[in-house]
Amino acid sequence: MDKIVREEIIGHEEEVTEDMVDLFYETWEPTNEGEYIDELVINGNYEVTAVIREEDPTEWVQETLQTYGSKIQPVYEGGVMGSFFRGTEPKGPLNIKHTDIAPEVWQKEINEVWEHLLRKGEDNPRNRRFLNAIWNASTNILPGLEISVIVDRNGKLFMNSGSPGYVDYGGVNVTGMSIPIRCWIHTHPFGYAFWSGTDNRTLRNWRPINQEAIVIGKGEHMIWEKTAEGERMTKVVDREAFEL
Repeated sequence: MDKIVREEIIGHEEEVTEDMVDLFYETWEPTNEGEYIDELVINGNYEVTAVIREEDPTEWVQETLQTYGSKIQPVYEGGVMGSFFRGTEPKGPLNIKHTDIAPEVWQKEINEVWEHLLRKGEDNPRNRRFLNAIWNASTNILPGLEISVIVDRNGKLFMNSGSPGYVDYGGVNVTGMSIPIRCWIHTHPFGYAFWSGTDNRTLRNWRPINQEAIVIGKGEHMIWEKTAEGERMTKVVDREAFEL
């Protein structure tokens, strides 16, 4: 877990404006490469403060497992998800069957981390803090349930939770989801990052409109991506948890 190293005061709660917050993000400088702004809170003196954390120095390693295929066709230049599904969206919703935890509760940290990354211009779906927030929601906030996060072309998030072994988008309004999708992320809360048979079918079906996909396990994740040469699989592993 990344540790809190300090809090920096922006101003009194009644005086702080959105412009002041934006300026703080734009001008803030870390004292070392591992520091980042985690969240904004109001302290006991009613001051808006930024909580500064330092990344866990645990080393990550990655290995390209396979590159295969040729240039992928067709190429989707843009559109909305409704034009791709054409009324065949999955029906559910699984989330209601397996948890009574409200979406706004388990999605809160994910949305906050992504919003902070957007503010800093660092909105890369592979960001470690972003993936950690998704894993935390799946295994700690929710009772070990798969969750799925889609980052659309415009950086908007679409999320849903499922069962311990499956997640779909039943019950989620995907109207207006812009394609091509930047990244589809989902968790395997039982611990292993791999592409299941269902995952592989999803990758095949979504391949024309999806740029990248990530499956997250405990201390590891696997990336599928399109490249100029074709499709590439890469596994990223926490060295302390598992040796390649």
